[in-house]
Amino acid sequence: MFPDRDAARWYLAALIDGEGHVGKRKHKGKKQGFTREVRITNTDASIVRAAEEALTVLGVAFKTYTRSDRAERENVFGSKPLHDVVVSHKDGMDVILAEVPLQCEYKLERLKESLGSYVRKNRPSQAELEAHLADGLSDAKIAAVYGVTAGAVWFWRKHYGLERG
Repeated sequence: MFPDRDAARWYLAALIDGEGHVGKRKHKGKKQGFTREVRITNTDASIVRAAEEALTVLGVAFKTYTRSDRAERENVFGSKPLHDVVVSHKDGMDVILAEVPLQCEYKLERLKESLGSYVRKNRPSQAELEAHLADGLSDAKIAAVYGVTAGAVWFWRKHYGLERG
C-alpha cells in the first residue's frame, strides 16, 4: 500500500493527528500504574490495517485490539466494533517521535512528555551486587550508590537469587 517509507510516515502522522490518542492510560482495576501509548482507534478495520502496515514499514512493534462489547457507549460511538492499534513500547514511541511528522502540537508535546517520563534504573550486574553484599553494605546504602530505593535493591537481589547471609 505504501510505495515508500515517507508515505507510511505521513499516513501515520495524519491518523495520529486526527484519530489518535497520545499519552498515558491508567491500568484498569489498579490503584497505581499506567501505560504510555500511542493509540489509533476507528470503526473502519481497513484504516487500522493500513496503520498496521505503515507501522510495519517503520519497524514499530504494535498490538491490535477489537472491542465489540460497547453497549454502555452506544450513544456516543454507535454499535460498530472499535478497532485499535496500540504502540506502547518506548522503542516504537521513539521511532514515532523521530520519524512521524506530527502536526498537532498538543499530541507532539504529549508524546515527548510520555517519553520523558521513562526512568531507567541503573541496575548493577550480579557480580557488582555480590561485591556490595560481600562488603557488608545494606540495601539502603546500595540504593544510595545507584540512586534508587531500597525496594529496588531487594528486587535485584531476588532477581539474581542473592539472599542476605
